[in-house]
Amino acid sequence: MAPVPAHRVPDLHGQSRSHVLWPGRDRLPAGRFQPEPSAGLLRPRSLQSRRHHIGRNRRERPLPDRQRGLPEPAGAVLQRDPQRAADHHAVRYQPRLHAGERRHRRHLRRRVRTERHHSAGGRTALDQPECLGRARSLARRGLDHQRGRAHRPCGQNHAPHPRLHYQPQRDVRSSDRRRHGRDVHGQLPDRRRRVRRCLAGPTQPELLDGGSFGRHQDAPLDADGVCEEPHQRFLPDRVGGREFLLQHAAHLWRDAFVQLVSRAVAGFDRRTTMKGAGAVAALALAPGLAARGHPTRNAAEWPVYGATNAATKYSPLDQIDASNVATLEVAWEWTSPDAAILEAHPELQPGEFQATPIMVDGRLFTSTAMSQVAAIDPASGRTLWVYDPGTWRHGYPTSKGFQHRGVAFWRAGKDARVLIATGDNRLIALDAASGTPVAGFGAKGEVDLLRTSGEPVPDTPARLIGATSPPVICRDTVIVGQYINDVPSRPVMPVGVIQGFDVRSGRHKWTFRMIPRAGEAGAETWREGSAQRTGNANAWAPMSADDDLGLVYVPGTCPTNNFFGGDRPGDNLFGNALVALDVETGLRRWHYQLVHHDIWDYDIPCAGNLIDIMVDGKRIPAIAQVTKQGFCFVFDRRDGKPVWPIEERPVPQSTIAGERTAATQPFPTKPPPFDRQGIGEDDLIDFTPALRDEARTILAKYTAGPLFTPLGTQPTIVLPSWVGGANWWGAAADPEAGMLYVPSLTAPVSMALDGEGKRTDAADGDSEIAGRASVVRGPGGLPLLKPPYGRITAIDLNRGVIAWTRANAPGARDLPMFRPYNPGWIGTTSRTGPLLTQTLLFLGEGPHSPAQSRKMLCAYDKATGALRAEIPLPDHTLGPPMTYMAGGRQFIVCGMGFRKAPHRLVALALPSTRKEP
Repeated sequence: MAPVPAHRVPDLHGQSRSHVLWPGRDRLPAGRFQPEPSAGLLRPRSLQSRRHHIGRNRRERPLPDRQRGLPEPAGAVLQRDPQRAADHHAVRYQPRLHAGERRHRRHLRRRVRTERHHSAGGRTALDQPECLGRARSLARRGLDHQRGRAHRPCGQNHAPHPRLHYQPQRDVRSSDRRRHGRDVHGQLPDRRRRVRRCLAGPTQPELLDGGSFGRHQDAPLDADGVCEEPHQRFLPDRVGGREFLLQHAAHLWRDAFVQLVSRAVAGFDRRTTMKGAGAVAALALAPGLAARGHPTRNAAEWPVYGATNAATKYSPLDQIDASNVATLEVAWEWTSPDAAILEAHPELQPGEFQATPIMVDGRLFTSTAMSQVAAIDPASGRTLWVYDPGTWRHGYPTSKGFQHRGVAFWRAGKDARVLIATGDNRLIALDAASGTPVAGFGAKGEVDLLRTSGEPVPDTPARLIGATSPPVICRDTVIVGQYINDVPSRPVMPVGVIQGFDVRSGRHKWTFRMIPRAGEAGAETWREGSAQRTGNANAWAPMSADDDLGLVYVPGTCPTNNFFGGDRPGDNLFGNALVALDVETGLRRWHYQLVHHDIWDYDIPCAGNLIDIMVDGKRIPAIAQVTKQGFCFVFDRRDGKPVWPIEERPVPQSTIAGERTAATQPFPTKPPPFDRQGIGEDDLIDFTPALRDEARTILAKYTAGPLFTPLGTQPTIVLPSWVGGANWWGAAADPEAGMLYVPSLTAPVSMALDGEGKRTDAADGDSEIAGRASVVRGPGGLPLLKPPYGRITAIDLNRGVIAWTRANAPGARDLPMFRPYNPGWIGTTSRTGPLLTQTLLFLGEGPHSPAQSRKMLCAYDKATGALRAEIPLPDHTLGPPMTYMAGGRQFIVCGMGFRKAPHRLVALALPSTRKEP
């Protein structure tokens, strides 16, 4: 097979030279080396002949077989004799060339030893067996082979040939005038230690899969996959090769280009320089690299609602750390444009500013409670543009008032778009630069989500259906869920659907119905034809997605209605199920139902966190799903298999006529619950024996029991309640340490039903919004339970254990009722979301219970939970904060604005050192 032209790269003289890439070939059986047919892959043809003349000036030795491409015994670990290594250390490992020095023409060969692998010649990583030659083809800063440290001063960056690395000697002091074992300056090398080369990983040829390159054995690694001993780096095992290129394309292009230019300026020879050019060519040929529209994560940016599609809420930025976090100050404030609408239309009731903005391409993008979209200068807070879709003109939305949580961003080349799913059921694509609707997307830049769903369109859709969460974009497909009113207002409520659209054209690609039709998978879990008369089971929460697997993870909710299921016998799939859908087709890949026949409003409330973990020495690409009921379910996100066993345990049964509760419910064996579940005497307030006795008397008035105790005609305490446990703010995940951080609250509520399954204790709407109408009180106005009433829990997902837990705030401890007992931090039930950085965990205090929460942003040591700082804020936070870099400063942005309080974004930063004119 003949080589095919691959790319043309300018050489040092500005001329374009052809480079070739040898097409893929079938592998020989394991343990055999496939000879390289082309000498000089990705090397200018004019330079290919130079390799035949290198080393002819003096004492040339023939190359060993392994350096001439001949096979070696399978399973061999080639290590040189230590004494011989020391003798040749000064010759083979030579320091940097300094000013005034030059090299002579003798070039020595450099051998790369591998375990059960062989050198791969000059092929790129796209077409070579056993993932060899990756460092050369990538030429990424710090990811090249490095043979020891003495020969490579700090900052020097090579991209050596994986098989033959020519290291010229210097003319400063020739080898025949140099003392044995000394370098060109007559000095002993810093260290005489050879590095064992071992490419760990699968035996099948996969691009960049695994492998620790050039690391001293037993050398510890830091959180970035960098060896704590300097100059030693490796390619993270958790990242697959093709996926690595796709995720890090921008960095690879940039680093390869910088390497190419820097070597040209430094006067390196053409052969060395063209290795950097070869890396650029290899990246240009990576399949799908330029076609992917999802933004590559830049550490300085926050391009997705949850930081990435993995919903980690994590940033590696560290300008703000424990040493200076206490000095954070307000850098700027931005007021929502909703204020102008409310001023002009006083009949409208304000909602909640729950949005978390995104930062990408040097701009901050956010939605408002009224589904407006704004672009903001990230350094100053200046408004760049605002787009008003007019959602407010359709009246009060169904989602408990005006509220919205964010937007999505997509880019391909110069085409950059901001997308929003509005409260009145439209998917709108805006030009990121101007804020104008994209003409080629749908009809004048928008798509009617009700018309494309395939479901009947209600007469008053704004009172029934809407959208509050940002879309998720995966492989150029926009995936959108929906919010459906929890309170049944018609005989048959709308059915929840998930829809996928082409991000370029707005073309509808697929719809997944969360309640199956007859004959479809899951229909058997709806007995007596109940699927035809039941609605909801929608996905109102944010979603996460795996771009490599092409899967989106849908958090399902409760079918109609939330607290009585007598009209829908069966387990009711895909309600309350975590469903993995193929983003291209909408087909279900796997699912796991976390609550059977839900009668507690235990919706899956948030996006699952995608995180790779190590369990019993095995790396597992996992999804960790936290729930309202206080569980953390952990699955292999590829196939939905539980990482640890999930047991079906018997639960109490209902006494309401017509209700047929599930006999069992799923209980994960690991990790332990992160909040209280059920209620008993051991949970009661115990500040004094008298208080405890009075609490027992109060508890006896209610039906109370373990988790999943069903409602009855007598007031029944439900714990956790419909507000959690966890809720829509979700958890934050540390992708390096395998840790999960979950904010949760403990708020027991009481509910009762009449004989027909209708609530008799309070209206659904009031208790849903305020979260206080049904809260059970204890003696003297104190809580019925002992603290904490809100907490943060750190879960080690590698072991399935809780690392630490603590109260999330001082709470109401300073109120007169608490003051005599000096309880310390007791936590708050006011809910808000987390932000995670390299060393710190940030969490605010929500506005829902002003008496027990403060206008503060707290910073905790994520390793121990110790409080590091309390930063005053203008108001309570709502949505999870986010962080980014702009103008050389790290900012933390918090959204705030509850009901009539001003809706705004507030940015925090370290004090500026720039002097004002």
